Amino acid sequence: MLFLVLALSLVNCNRLDRTRPSSSLEKCLAEFKRIPEVDAVLQSRDSGQDSVTDPEPFKGIEIALTLNGAILATANPDADADDVCYKQNNLENLQKLIDTLKQYNLPPTVDFVNARYVDTEVAGTWLAAGNQLGNLTYDNRRAVQLDAHDFISDASKADERLAVIWSQHPQPTRYFRYPALKTVKDENSRTAVEQYLAQAGYTTVPYTIESMDDRLADIYCRAQDAGDKSCSTMVKLNYYAVLMDTTLRAKSAARQLAGRDPSHILVLFMNQLTFDTLAQTIAWYQRLGARFISLDKALADPFYKMTSNDGDPMGITVVNTVRDEQLSLGK
Repeated sequence: MLFLVLALSLVNCNRLDRTRPSSSLEKCLAEFKRIPEVDAVLQSRDSGQDSVTDPEPFKGIEIALTLNGAILATANPDADADDVCYKQNNLENLQKLIDTLKQYNLPPTVDFVNARYVDTEVAGTWLAAGNQLGNLTYDNRRAVQLDAHDFISDASKADERLAVIWSQHPQPTRYFRYPALKTVKDENSRTAVEQYLAQAGYTTVPYTIESMDDRLADIYCRAQDAGDKSCSTMVKLNYYAVLMDTTLRAKSAARQLAGRDPSHILVLFMNQLTFDTLAQTIAWYQRLGARFISLDKALADPFYKMTSNDGDPMGITVVNTVRDEQLSLGK
């Protein structure tokens, strides 16, 4: 399959070892089975389903790259003992991220952050490099978990902290993203939240392509800590297999909804896997026919003004459709 060959070349894996995997690799493979969508996609791949023969399966797709999450300037093993990836908190990773975006001449990239975890030094460096920040609320609590008043309070608290940073590094647009893309379902509450966001000057940003790198990051970090190169390589290989499946399904779902190929918004998450593969990921998308555009250009597509029957933005509908399709692969 084309995507398998491409993914293998990206992770410098010249061949697949057909011998019985080592005990450490068996443990690594078992980790993937604990992530339902990932396991379903990988089983489909291994069975030969959904093979891709087109050398440019993403041709014609325009994609805006966005990020979710924040890192700190320094790692604190005592405070972050429960976070297997705590070592990712360092300025070297931040600079690697910034340098990669510049290397590939990507438009200013928006990182959506939970203001509670914002490091002002990191934020200042990120913004000074020409990138932007978005509001992902203060505590990352989902809208469906709160009433309108509490959710607005959480978003407003984040706004207050970000406003201090923006006062030193002004940006033309204020962006907001619902945590986990979970919007308010009650119509009255939804109206109240949308009115607050409009009055605060926010543009709401969904995404259509969910990378799922956040679900693979812990496996990757454990492998890195253990010096297990076979497992870390396997994580990268499987990451691109899942990203291929997700992107193709998002392309199909969006085309079905819009009657054409609309602009897409990709989300990657701030973690060590992203820091170590971002250059490969950008080159991979470009090699397969995609073109990167600014977030503002993507949002200007009328597709992002459309809503589903239950009031959700079409971006959310695309993500939910892809998730449902992937989960159904395992049934």
